[in-house]
Amino acid sequence: MVFFSGSKGGTGKSTLAANLAILLSQSLKTNTLLIDLGVDSSQTASRILGVVPDKQGALDYLVGSVGEVNRLVDKSSYLSSVFVVPPGMTRSYQLNIGVKDAYSRWLGMLGSLVMATGASVILIDMPANAPMPITVPPLLTAQIINIVLDHAAYSEYVLREIDNAYIQPMLTQLGYKQVINVILNKSLPNMDVDNRIRGYARNGEVFVLPTSPIVQYLTATLKPVVLYEPRGTLAEFRKAFDNMTNTLTRQVKAMLTGHVD
Repeated sequence: MVFFSGSKGGTGKSTLAANLAILLSQSLKTNTLLIDLGVDSSQTASRILGVVPDKQGALDYLVGSVGEVNRLVDKSSYLSSVFVVPPGMTRSYQLNIGVKDAYSRWLGMLGSLVMATGASVILIDMPANAPMPITVPPLLTAQIINIVLDHAAYSEYVLREIDNAYIQPMLTQLGYKQVINVILNKSLPNMDVDNRIRGYARNGEVFVLPTSPIVQYLTATLKPVVLYEPRGTLAEFRKAFDNMTNTLTRQVKAMLTGHVD
């Protein structure tokens, strides 16, 4: 399950990915693994799950500077069934690998990580404006792609760009059958956006999550939102977030059991 926003940063996908790693592990009663690809960034997803990301990680494996995946994995300090792989010490300007080689090493890393963690679900937090060797492998291997955008008028144009550049080629030229969900985050009242973008959700759903100062505060202090009692604006957010989690859980169960249209 990939969380992707194309070239648009600051949409909240790292916060959503980290919190969903906890809830999906609980709802599915299984180990989950979050791969944080936030190269050149604050590695928010890793930090929210209680993992200090200043160590070797996914990008180091892709460029070949580390060969054992066990050295990449940490457990979340909040839930022992949630595992985390941080981005690593390699920066995007240090990438010396093409898309084809990156894809091959990515597949090898995923297989080894599943064996090492026993995870049934892998969540991948993708950075904005990432180089193609980072962007392409996760998108091609994901069975569920969550496109996370701000609830804003311009999001329709960003979504169209993502759809033209990534989604349509995968679905038409490559024949892939991923579930494509659209998540409009930080919703504001009286803004008619979601009805116009429903056609971009392929085999999936459109989710709208409300703005919450409490969520913003907890995220700023790097705490998992789902571990706090839902009061005030957090209660409104959790209602929408839990509904989304339930749908994503059903999608994952369909993938795991093979009952996919």
